[in-house]
Amino acid sequence: MIDDVVRHVHRAARLQSPLLWATDGFSSWKTRILHHFRVKVENGRRGRPRLVEWAELHIAQLVKRTYGERIERRLAFGDLFEALHMIEQSQGKRGTINTAFVERLNATLRTWLPALTRRSRHAGNYRDRLERHFFLTAATYNFVRPHRSLRIRVEGKWVERTPGMVAGLTDRPWTVEELLRFKVPPPQKAA
Repeated sequence: MIDDVVRHVHRAARLQSPLLWATDGFSSWKTRILHHFRVKVENGRRGRPRLVEWAELHIAQLVKRTYGERIERRLAFGDLFEALHMIEQSQGKRGTINTAFVERLNATLRTWLPALTRRSRHAGNYRDRLERHFFLTAATYNFVRPHRSLRIRVEGKWVERTPGMVAGLTDRPWTVEELLRFKVPPPQKAA
């Protein structure tokens, strides 16, 4: 499943754009992200070109230790200055490495997708159906529902924003009808 998530993000990511990926301490995240986010470097020789990680890729980890209630925040890959700059841009001056956005999304998914809870009458036996429901839930979360923690004050008034607005993908919250009528462009073929 980690490979599926990383592949989806890789397809959506813009090459040469900075990307900050915040994960928990599970080591497979870093391994799989570094495996997928590589580019070919031609050296003029025969054979397979060397693959190197994106220069603009930064992986931050939040590791929760069970003993002593200790939380360790670390940069697992990339440039610390650039990662901190990206955190400041998205969270403000007091921002830090955290997984709150993912945790909030996980809680939303568990609420809206009963098959993802531990004990449920709605078993997720059909992967394609679960994937479609997951996609609709995630799209609604990112484009339709404004989040209180993302709102900003403009000229004395609070402006509600969705994660899609903060990411620069849209300029306003969508309606559910707009979301359902949106035509997803076909994937581009690799050159």
